[in-house]
Amino acid sequence: SLLASGEVIKVGSTQYIVQSVDGDPASGELAFFAAKVNASLTHQRYTETVDPNTGNIVQAWTTLNASLPAFGQAVTAALRQADPGLLETTRYLFFVPKTAGVQVMDRLVLSGENLQVNALDEIMLPGVARIQAGQDVRP
Repeated sequence: SLLASGEVIKVGSTQYIVQSVDGDPASGELAFFAAKVNASLTHQRYTETVDPNTGNIVQAWTTLNASLPAFGQAVTAALRQADPGLLETTRYLFFVPKTAGVQVMDRLVLSGENLQVNALDEIMLPGVARIQAGQDVRP
């Protein structure tokens, strides 16, 4: 098929993250579930490089994707009851394409707020990464 889990599709001016795709045997068409993109994240990773002029180690947050489409939701008391696997530090859940390469300890920036990736589930939905993010107080 031409459509796969984790892809971002656009319908009109609205973007969606495809969560699952299956063929419908009756019609021969594809049936899919998708979540509406409601957040644009900046994806950053802490890197160390060597300054070629001085030989000093330079540590900095490097932007890997300045506009990562995501479906996100704030963690509420009701969500914590429904999903006991949420970490205590989790403030937001995000679903992003797995191809974005997000890793634990990366930084996501949502509307100027720095968030630390505390947990990552790449099994729940093939092609989609489910991210637990919390406050990031790192410099």
